[in-house]
Amino acid sequence: MIADLTAFRQALSEVNPEAEIVFTVSPVPLVATAQPDENVLSATTYSKSVLRVAAETVRRRFANVHYFPSYEIITGAFNRGTYFAPDLRNVVEDGVSHVMRLFMQHATDASSVPPASAIPRGANDDEHLEVATRIVEVECDEVALDKR
Repeated sequence: MIADLTAFRQALSEVNPEAEIVFTVSPVPLVATAQPDENVLSATTYSKSVLRVAAETVRRRFANVHYFPSYEIITGAFNRGTYFAPDLRNVVEDGVSHVMRLFMQHATDASSVPPASAIPRGANDDEHLEVATRIVEVECDEVALDKR
C-alpha cells in the first residue's frame, strides 16, 4: 500500500509538480470480510490501522502529502457514537458536516472558496449530476454481501 501511494504521488507530481495531496481514512466500518473465519470487528480495526499507517508513512516522507483525521473525528470516543446512524455503520449528516467544516477551516483558504450560488452552471452540469446519481445508487460489494 505504501508503494502504491508513493507511486501515485510520483505520477501526480509528473503531471502537476505543485499538487498537494490529502489522505484520510473512511470512518465507515466494514460490514463483511473476505475471510470466512474472521470477525468483522477485528477486520475493521486491522483494515483501518493498515490504511492509517500507510497514509502516515507517506505523509512523513513527502512535504506535499498531508493527512486529515476524518476517521478520528467521527470514531473518537469523545463523540460517544453520536456521529453514527442507529445502524452504527453510516455517518449522519451532522458528522459529515462537522468533518467538512473542519476540513475547510484547516485545509483550505476558505475565503477563496466561492459560495455554491456564485458558481455558474455549465452545460454539462445535468450530465454530471446524472452520472453522480448513478454512482451513488451502486451498492458496494460488502452491502450486497450483507443482504444474503
